Amino acid sequence: MKKKVGVSEVVGSLLVFAVIVSTASFLYVMAYPTMKKTQDELNYRNALSNLFEVKEIMKRVKSGNEPMAMKKIPLGGGSISVVKNAVTFQVGSETFTAGDLMIRIAGRELYLEGSGIFERQEGIYSILINMPDIEFIKNGSECDLYLNVYNITGNYSAGGKETTITVSLEGENDYQTATPPLKIYSEFIDEWEKAFNDAAESSGCNPTISKVAGNHVKVEGVRKIMVARYDVGVR
Repeated sequence: MKKKVGVSEVVGSLLVFAVIVSTASFLYVMAYPTMKKTQDELNYRNALSNLFEVKEIMKRVKSGNEPMAMKKIPLGGGSISVVKNAVTFQVGSETFTAGDLMIRIAGRELYLEGSGIFERQEGIYSILINMPDIEFIKNGSECDLYLNVYNITGNYSAGGKETTITVSLEGENDYQTATPPLKIYSEFIDEWEKAFNDAAESSGCNPTISKVAGNHVKVEGVRKIMVARYDVGVR
């Protein structure tokens, strides 16, 4: 009799254990999408925060306060790379291209382009996250336009859990005076147009800002354009 009772208790314990395991597995499967979404959102926010910090580092490097700086960037399974010739600037009679720094994370792409931060999901949306360094300054009855451009150079590319980049100033072309118009060819034309409109509105200036043929934005109606270009190496 005792033997039968013992066997029954063992079988009962196994059944309870099996129910617990099955329930835990079911709950994990049900909760996994939410857990993954939460982790993806955390990875995205970390990547965005780090891109803001990289922009601040570039400001310090180009000002000469730091000739070189290192930055550890958590990637959370994403990737970071330099995108060469991503945007083209036509300033008066001069044309030059600039590279972007791009972080791909949780199905989204974050770009440090020119001196602004942009985000997109291919074929779904693109938005302006952080304003480029654009300033309209009134000069009597007219206005002047100032723009900082970071040309990000190098062949850097990395992925995985985290990486460390080195940022350094490799060359600069301080404010050069040009006559209008300014044209920018980019995958973020709508966002560049918005940035110029927002900067103009806050300054009290009234330049003419237009999107042309769907592939570039044009700024005119100012007295002069001052563009500073900084070649910033990412290694």
